Amino acid sequence: MQQVGEVVEHRGGRQCSGRLESGLISMATQLESSNASQLLQALRVCNNFEPTNPLDRAALFNGIGNYFAAYAQLYDDQIASICAPLITPTDYDDSTAFIQFVRRIFWPEAESVKYAEDWCIDLSYEGMKSIFTDTTELLSGTRQWFYQSCHEFGWFTTTTSGRQNARPKDIRQMPTTRRHAQWSPLQYSFGRQVSLNYFQQLCRVVFDPHSDTAAHSGSVGDISISVQQTNSQFGGLTAAIALQQRVIFTHGQLDPWRGVGLQEGKNVITIPDCSHTADLDSINFNDSVEMNVAKLKVAAFLRSVLRRAAN
Repeated sequence: MQQVGEVVEHRGGRQCSGRLESGLISMATQLESSNASQLLQALRVCNNFEPTNPLDRAALFNGIGNYFAAYAQLYDDQIASICAPLITPTDYDDSTAFIQFVRRIFWPEAESVKYAEDWCIDLSYEGMKSIFTDTTELLSGTRQWFYQSCHEFGWFTTTTSGRQNARPKDIRQMPTTRRHAQWSPLQYSFGRQVSLNYFQQLCRVVFDPHSDTAAHSGSVGDISISVQQTNSQFGGLTAAIALQQRVIFTHGQLDPWRGVGLQEGKNVITIPDCSHTADLDSINFNDSVEMNVAKLKVAAFLRSVLRRAAN
């Protein structure tokens, strides 16, 4: 998610990314305080959400983070427009204005549709689990993708890396000068609520519900083993380096997925100011020079490989 924050900063400006970061830290702090119930009521979160449960908090912040991750990955050119409400002055204080912003993420019809007083949205861990355990939904591939993430990739949108190692209360208690140094605009925690353990438990309860959860709680061993098996079968980066004579690797510089690809080598191209899959369309004169040069290199590479194969 650090990479997602950097894309938000690049496309939406530091004012937007900074307010997003401070707003999520404030939300995390509120959930740890006596004001948690007011926050959940303002967001119309269902009563099954328990603010003291780390898994519920992780589900909430993962949902918010995924919203921005989707834009960073697929619609990065629209980030400025979704940032606009966040940086536009209002009559609300900063905390209230940010809650209104989050409400629009999960509840975009809030201003135009009248809901029943007891209407709520399930942002709990159980609600997230129900999405991945639904075997009747076949169009989106959500469950299948999560299976691959759990059993092959081990690539999750966590927000608790070493670059994000202060808890909300620690941040609030820092002296102003140190707080600025610790939380520069180049570090994004998205509230620091989504740990690898959250996904570890979600993977287990969705795909292996009869396992001994207590015995494995907090462990990341089984995911690590699965990732090792995947890399062993397909070769990982070692194979990618060896395959450079027959494979060309392209990355959008802004693509959060770039971090798990081959970054250097003879046939590795990183395209500036582009994100996920942006290079898969035909050559277009409206694209950047760097984008079209990359497409021409790919075409030349393919012709070269085909000629060698024909000979």
